[in-house]
Amino acid sequence: MCLLCNGEFSNDSTKPSRLKEHLAKMRQDKAGKDFNYLKSLREKFGKRPTLSNMFSPRTALEYGMGVQLALVNQATG
Repeated sequence: MCLLCNGEFSNDSTKPSRLKEHLAKMRQDKAGKDFNYLKSLREKFGKRPTLSNMFSPRTALEYGMGVQLALVNQATG
């Protein structure tokens, strides 16, 4: 995955030469950036919110208990 354009690559396109080619062709303005810039992009990408970390474990537990109560209610119905 390209951190600059969020594009996904096929297995063949993940070779270092192909990645360099992508950077030179598609992101000419970023091709001259140093390694620390790309590293910071990767860190930001890792810290972005996802569905799994948006919900607390307590919310998941409450949801699970709600489902169990609904199943018991349906069975005794």
